[in-house]
Amino acid sequence: MLKANEVISLPVLDLESGQERGNVRDVLFCDDWTFQGLLVEVKALFRKNRFVPLHKVHAFGEDFVVIKNEQGLQPAQDAEGYNGIRTGPVVVIGKPAISSDGQFLGQIEDVYFQTEFGEIVGYELSDGIFSDIVEGRKTVSHVENAKISDDAVILPSTQIEQEEI
Repeated sequence: MLKANEVISLPVLDLESGQERGNVRDVLFCDDWTFQGLLVEVKALFRKNRFVPLHKVHAFGEDFVVIKNEQGLQPAQDAEGYNGIRTGPVVVIGKPAISSDGQFLGQIEDVYFQTEFGEIVGYELSDGIFSDIVEGRKTVSHVENAKISDDAVILPSTQIEQEEI
């Protein structure tokens, strides 16, 4: 299981050539919030973004994301319509998480996801810096019926579980 903010900014290493190709700029999901791949800012004379589909990633390490070869870097247009954690049509980081009965759960600060299954597992929530220091951040599991909109992430009240992920 990975945290999106720990993957974002990691260097991307080409396993075949051994060259560093760029840095992860965002983690991308499709409309049903299954993990699709990475938005990578490649090293070039002019910086440009590339899309690395999940099946082209060889490994997610602590210090690098490793891709199989340079062909893993596809045009960014191939990722059009995908949602990012920080970029794209529906940005998740910074959104309020609200239960379907109207309870504010916290501000989304990070997203947990599993690469093996390509899915969001949960969210790390903040009630503010003071609460984060005193109580720590809360985590809630992602559920299938969660609605992620322009304004908030709405979680069904009956399915909300606060836990350590």
